[in-house]
Amino acid sequence: MSTIPKFLSCDNFMEDEDGEYVLHTQAPKFLAKWNEEEEGFDILSEFDDISAHFNGNDDSITALFEEMAEWYSEYDEWLDSDIEE
Repeated sequence: MSTIPKFLSCDNFMEDEDGEYVLHTQAPKFLAKWNEEEEGFDILSEFDDISAHFNGNDDSITALFEEMAEWYSEYDEWLDSDIEE
């Protein structure tokens, strides 16, 4: 692998056994945690200002979060299929 993937799944079982996190590695860089109750992501830490990166364009921010949610859904399906095998 020559480049870092856009999204990385992260866990820290010593601190948060049930927490599911995604690190967005490209600008704007941030760490998000899956919120099961709301079925969406909460931003925990912005390494880059997300709003400033998209010049306050809510549609672009929403598109990024939809892309991350789709990636996470595919990742979760992959995990389930890997466990079944």
